[in-house]
Amino acid sequence: MSDTRNDRDRYLRFLERFVNIEKKLRVVMDCSNGPAGVLVPKLKLPKVTKFVLNAKLDGTFPAHGPDPLAQASLDAIRKEVLRRKADLGVVFDADGDRAVFVDNSGEHVQSAAILILLSLFEQPPFVADVMVHQFAKTMHPNFKHFSLAVSRVGSYFVKQVMRKTRASIGAEYSGHYYFKDFFYADSACIAAIKVMNALSRLPYSMRDFVDFLPALYHEQFNVRVLDAGKTMAKIRMRFEKQARSVTTLDGLLFEFETSWFLVRPSNTEPLLRFFIGATTNAGKENLVAELRTR
Repeated sequence: MSDTRNDRDRYLRFLERFVNIEKKLRVVMDCSNGPAGVLVPKLKLPKVTKFVLNAKLDGTFPAHGPDPLAQASLDAIRKEVLRRKADLGVVFDADGDRAVFVDNSGEHVQSAAILILLSLFEQPPFVADVMVHQFAKTMHPNFKHFSLAVSRVGSYFVKQVMRKTRASIGAEYSGHYYFKDFFYADSACIAAIKVMNALSRLPYSMRDFVDFLPALYHEQFNVRVLDAGKTMAKIRMRFEKQARSVTTLDGLLFEFETSWFLVRPSNTEPLLRFFIGATTNAGKENLVAELRTR
């Protein structure tokens, strides 16, 4: 037990090297009854008033489900952020390697917005999976030209592209964040620390920061299919002539003038995953309706 405690304390001291918070913050941190609960309560964060939820290890996940992207998993932290008048909320996943963020109004902050925030204080280039890449280059036009490389989904692929480009940060839609100064590996704790560092340098709130970004309307849904390959081929035949571009890096990505959608087969279930984005809500709704009726 003493060796385990010493290892934990050494790792905590390592994590604390990344802390550089410039002003007082109030932060709610939900450990989801996973291993983040071993670290987060003892993590020293000068200038941060920390409110820790669900730190007790329990593999039955009594507080909420283990996936922090699920709406039900965000309910508690949304309420606590508002109750505590916190500046930020972060939910760690079941094994402590993903982080999902909530702003001071209790709204979920997309991974692309987190990447943009971190990019203000890190050196380019950056790496993102296909979904985050699409979101980020719409929300931050400078990313289109030189500083954002795209990767297939998955730790192996993101790390490969990061090493090739010597990127400082990698981000996935799922809430994985990778860092060059963490051996190109992902770390939810380091992501939380760096987001707090960045937020403490802004002259406004996280909600304001998100509101300053160009509007992006998005939706995600799944469709069960009998044959994913045949269905993907039909989708390509239907949309490729009207698309401005079609990319096959990870599924099929169709880009139009003011909207786009990505369709990928699930690796574990007989279904297709659709991700839709547009610069107007009407554009998003029209594209969703067209996809759902085909």
